[in-house]
Amino acid sequence: LNAELEERVAARTKELVEANRTLEEKNARLAELNEELSAMNEEVGASNEQLSAMNEELTAMNEELAANNETLLLERERRAELERRLREMEEELDGFRRKAERLALVSHEFRTPLSSILTSVQLLEDFWATMDEERRRGHLHRIEENVRHLSALAREGLFLGCTGNGREGRICTEGGFGERVSMEVLPFCRRLVEEFAAGEGRNAVLRCVAGEGVTDAEPLVASLDPVGFRILLTNLLSNAVKYSPPGSVVEVVVGRRDDCLELTVADEGMGISAEDLPRLFDPFFRGESARHVSGTGLGLHMVKRLVDDAGGSLSVTSVPGKGTTVAILLPLEEAGA
Repeated sequence: LNAELEERVAARTKELVEANRTLEEKNARLAELNEELSAMNEEVGASNEQLSAMNEELTAMNEELAANNETLLLERERRAELERRLREMEEELDGFRRKAERLALVSHEFRTPLSSILTSVQLLEDFWATMDEERRRGHLHRIEENVRHLSALAREGLFLGCTGNGREGRICTEGGFGERVSMEVLPFCRRLVEEFAAGEGRNAVLRCVAGEGVTDAEPLVASLDPVGFRILLTNLLSNAVKYSPPGSVVEVVVGRRDDCLELTVADEGMGISAEDLPRLFDPFFRGESARHVSGTGLGLHMVKRLVDDAGGSLSVTSVPGKGTTVAILLPLEEAGA
C-alpha cells in the first residue's frame, strides 16, 4: 500500500509541477498581453489626441470656409450689380448710337429729293419762258412728288431700332412705315430713275428697262410700300452713280421671277474687292476703294434692312474695276390680295 501510495503521490506531484509550469507560462503570456494592451491603450490615447487635434483643425477650416462663402456671396452680389450697371451703360450707349444713326439716315434720305427739287426749280427759273406747258407741269409734278416724299419721311419719323413691335433694329416708324399701295412697278421705277437722273444722277447715263416676265403692254401691278421702295431704289442708284466714272451707264432692270419681284441695279464703276464684300452691309462701313468718295456708309445697310423687313433676299456681285450688280428679290403681294 505504501508503495502504491508513493507512486500516486509522485504522479500527482508530477502533475502539479506540470500544472504549475503551465500556469507560469500562461501568467507570462498574460503579462505579455497586458503589456501589449497597455501599449495599445497608449496608441489609442495618442490617436485620440491626434483625432481631437484634427477635429479642432476641421472646425477652424469650416469657420474659414463659412467666412469665404460669405465673402464669395458678397462678391457675387457686387459682380451682379456691376453687370447690371454695365448693361444699363451698354443700353444707354446703344441708344446714343441709334440716335447718331437716325441723324445720319435722315440726312442721307433728305439729300436725293432735295437735289431733285433744286434741279427742277433751277430749270423752271432759267427756262420758264422757253419751256412748253408739258415740261413745266412735269417739273412741277416732280417737285410735288418729292415734297410729298419729304413730308412722308418727316411724318413717319424714319429711325433705326424702333421698339414696341418686337423686332429689334428694324427700320420702321411709329406711324405705320411700310403701308402698301397698289402700283405699276415698272412705271414707278422709271419715274424714280428719271427724278434721280435730273438731280444727283446728272453725270451718269441712267436706264430703266423691263426684265423677264414684265412688259410695257402687261405691266407688273403689285402691292408695295412706296416710301420704302423709293428709299431702297434711290440708295442703290446713289451708290451706283457715286462710285462710277462720269458718263458711265447705270441700268435698272425690273423683272419677275416666279412669285417675286426681281430688281437689279448694275453699274460700270470701280467695283468692290472680295475682302470688303462680307462687310458691305455693316452700318458705317466704307471699303478701301471707297474711302476717297464722301459718304456715310449707311446706304446699303438701309437697303439690306428694308429687304429683310419685306422678307426678301439681296445679293451683290462685283468685279473690281468693271462694276457692281445688286440683285433684289421681293415676295410679291398681288394688288387686291
